[in-house]
Amino acid sequence: MTDILPTPQNSICGWIDNPSTTGAWKGTLTVSGTGEVIQLWYLEMSAWDMLQAITVPGYARVYDPIYESPGSMMTFSMIEQVSTCP
Repeated sequence: MTDILPTPQNSICGWIDNPSTTGAWKGTLTVSGTGEVIQLWYLEMSAWDMLQAITVPGYARVYDPIYESPGSMMTFSMIEQVSTCP
């Protein structure tokens, strides 16, 4: 896990969870500080592969997010597990 560092401007940090009760992926990222909930349901394969390397539920920092529509992330350049978000 990464120590708490200032959040780069090209990243968001928050709690990633899968609130689905069926076991299907319905992942969300709840942004720390704002409480905004971003859906991670329709990630591109490259982003999905990176997401598999972190522990869910847990805190993560997502770099260079690109959105399919407001509140729905499509891809990102990198994701890292963090112990908490600033």
